[in-house]
Amino acid sequence: MVVRATETWIRAGKSLAWVLLLGLFSCGQDQGIVGVLLPLQGDAMGEWALDAERAFQLAYSEMNESSRPEHLVVGTDGSPASTVEGFNLLVASGANVVIGPLGTGDAVAAANVARRAGVPLVTPAATGAGVTEGNDWAFRFCYTDVEVGDALATFARKDLGVTRMAVVVDQNLAYAVGLSDAFMRSFTKKRGIVLEEIGFWGGQAAEKEASLSALERACQLDVEAVLLAGYGVDLVDIVNATSPETIGDIILLGGDGWDSDGMRQAMADRSHGAYYTSHFSKDEPLAKVTSFVEAFSSREGSTPGSIGALTYDTAKAVLAVHDPKADGLRMRELIKRIDHDGVTGWVDLRSRHGGDPYEKSIVLEQMHDPNSLRFKKRINRLAE
Repeated sequence: MVVRATETWIRAGKSLAWVLLLGLFSCGQDQGIVGVLLPLQGDAMGEWALDAERAFQLAYSEMNESSRPEHLVVGTDGSPASTVEGFNLLVASGANVVIGPLGTGDAVAAANVARRAGVPLVTPAATGAGVTEGNDWAFRFCYTDVEVGDALATFARKDLGVTRMAVVVDQNLAYAVGLSDAFMRSFTKKRGIVLEEIGFWGGQAAEKEASLSALERACQLDVEAVLLAGYGVDLVDIVNATSPETIGDIILLGGDGWDSDGMRQAMADRSHGAYYTSHFSKDEPLAKVTSFVEAFSSREGSTPGSIGALTYDTAKAVLAVHDPKADGLRMRELIKRIDHDGVTGWVDLRSRHGGDPYEKSIVLEQMHDPNSLRFKKRINRLAE
C-alpha cells in the first residue's frame, strides 16, 4: 500500500485513533518502519504532543535522504485505551520500534503491549514508575520522578535553605503522585518537614472549587515553600485563584509538568520564587542547544519546549540505529547500545542500566521573573 501525505481517521470500538501518514509510506512485511505514538488529540498534553511531533519531523528532515526509514505517526486521545489501540495499529502497520507516548499512564499501558508484541518502546518523556521496571522492551530518554524528587529536595534544602513545606498534588495523575511521593521521602530524609499534603483532582468539574483553593490553603500554613505537582493545564487556574498577598512570600517548586506558556504567564512576578525542573532550557549557553532552537524556530516559527527537545533527542538516536530489516528483538539490542549526547543531556542506555538512562542530568529553571533568563543551572548527577 502506498499513501501520500494524507490524514485518515480510524475508529475501533469506542476509541478513536488519528493516523497521520507523512511523506511517502510503503507498508511491506520485510521492511520495519519507525512508529511514533503521541496524544495529539488529548486535552492535557495536546500542546506538548504537537511540539513533539514537530521535533520528530525536524530530526527526520536532518537525516540523509537516502537513509531515512519509513515512519508512521499515530495520534491518540491521551487515554491508556487509545494508546494501546494506537500501539497495536503501529505494530500491524509494520513498526519494529515505537517512539512515544509522553505521559506515564499511557507509557505503562503501551509498555505492556510492547512486551507482548515483541516491539521495543522508547518514550521521550514518561518519568513515572512502572514504565521500564521489569520490562526489557521499554526504554525512556528522560530522568525519573525519583531522581527529580531528590534533586528538588536537595535544591530546597541546600540552595534555598527551606525547612518547612507543604505539598499540593493532583491525585488523578500518576506522574504528580509519583513526583510528590519521591520529593517528600527525600525532603524528610534531609531533615525537612512536610506540614501537609493537599490533594486536588485535575480535570474533574465536580471537584473544581476544592481544587482551586488547594494552593491558597497550602500557602496559609506555616511554610516557606510549596511543591505544586501536576500539569500546567490544571495548575494555571489554581495559581490564578490564589491571592497575591497569600502567595507573595512563598517559594513554589514543581516538576516538568509546569512547562507551558500558560504557567509562565500565571507565575510571572507572582511569588517570591518559582523554580521547576525540566529536561531542557532554550537559554542554556551551549552551542548544540542554540543550533537546535534556531533550526526548530526557523522551521516552525515557534520555540521548542522540553518535550520537543526530548523527542528530538529520542528521534535522532533511534533513527540513527534503526534497521528496517531488523525484527523487534534485534531492534531492542540496537537501542540498548544508544549512547547519545543530545540537547537534553547525555543519554546512556547501555548494558546494566536497564531501560532508564544512566544518571541523566536535570535542568532547573525559574518562572517568577519574566525579565530574566529561565535557565538557572544543570544538575549533573554524575558529578555529585
